Amino acid sequence: MGLSVAISGGIILTVFILILFSLPGLADKMFSIGDTTTQVTQHEQEISNTKISMDHLSVLVGSSKVNFTLNNDGSEKLWNFIDFNLFIQYNGTISKVRTQQLSYSGSCLGLAPAAGNWCIQSITNDITDPGIINAGEAATIWTQVSENLATNLAVITMTTDNGVVSTVSTTTCGSFCYQMIWDAQADQASNPWANPLAVTEFDGGVLFRTKIDLSDMTQWRLFDTTTNGNGLVTCILGAQYSTDNAVTWRALDNGTIGAGSAANNSCDLTGDFITPWTPLNSTAQSDVFVRVEGSGGNGVANPGFGRIQLQFRS
Repeated sequence: MGLSVAISGGIILTVFILILFSLPGLADKMFSIGDTTTQVTQHEQEISNTKISMDHLSVLVGSSKVNFTLNNDGSEKLWNFIDFNLFIQYNGTISKVRTQQLSYSGSCLGLAPAAGNWCIQSITNDITDPGIINAGEAATIWTQVSENLATNLAVITMTTDNGVVSTVSTTTCGSFCYQMIWDAQADQASNPWANPLAVTEFDGGVLFRTKIDLSDMTQWRLFDTTTNGNGLVTCILGAQYSTDNAVTWRALDNGTIGAGSAANNSCDLTGDFITPWTPLNSTAQSDVFVRVEGSGGNGVANPGFGRIQLQFRS
């Protein structure tokens, strides 16, 4: 009885094995399904571990360069940049509102990429795994779109090789938003200024400047209170910065040497005035001297000022 059962079981097992081998690729398909399931699980884990964000946007009217910082906020390494997708929506001087997809062109090596491309200028603390953005690291991204920007409004969207998406715009700073304020002049009744015709430091002295670390800032604006309307219609107040210990001064928004900032307030009316939030020039995003400057006067009609304040945000 036991022997017959064993023989029957052996025959059934043999027949089952013969059936398996008689079906082409069945065994391979079974193993393949198992491998696919493992790969899907790994891919889902990679997606779950991938988190990116962008900040420190640098956008300048009249320029085709849009720069920003890419942060690795997850635990997955970022390295397959050729398969990343980068889109920039901006107002071009020719096509007006347009969305452009840019291609990865490798390391910048200190030079802006060709039009329609983006590159990695540097990675913070890039000692372990050079060229890879590890967890907690950030990369400075330089891009160049095909047209000069007509406004300082831009929206950047980046998608990683595994489909994780992050978007940032020049009008919002999200969870990274914080501010610093420097009072160039505190509240007072009035401080008259014999404003000159050429761009000159406010009040003609060196009292209205400071050194401030703007590394984490991306935008600025100027607030001032004009206590009388004695300034000419050409009188304006702006801001400059210096990266060489107050030897060379540049406009805070466009970096032009010796020029006043394009964002400025008028001196010929009485009241409180504030410029729009304006992107900092990229070279101003470091430990720099800043000062209030003005121009457009004649040294005779002297406007008076109460508070003068520079505000910065990330």
